[in-house]
Amino acid sequence: MSSDDTDTDGTGTIYWVKILVWRRNIDQYVQMIDDERRWSADIFSGSRAKSVTCVQSPENPKSSRQPPGELPATLFNANWLEDNDDYCQIMLDVSKDDFPWIEFMPEQRQGADIV
Repeated sequence: MSSDDTDTDGTGTIYWVKILVWRRNIDQYVQMIDDERRWSADIFSGSRAKSVTCVQSPENPKSSRQPPGELPATLFNANWLEDNDDYCQIMLDVSKDDFPWIEFMPEQRQGADIV
């Protein structure tokens, strides 16, 4: 099952991104990548796939996709991980490897729209 639903209208394809309740929120990071791609469109080859609109919202439906095992704890939603029982944690086999999460604020581009 896909983690995205699609919708089409006069503007092209729009993906409504389903929420992975177990995943750490990375919306700002994904938005930063999408913005950079849009702002730097002139440096990318025209032979690449065209970008599409992805709508990420807390109102979007939740995905039924199960989390993969052996991920570092920092990649999980901390509240979700705490709320699960020991059996679930054992089945996930959360990695004990150190995986520091880098918190940062994306730089504001001059002349960029503030969203």
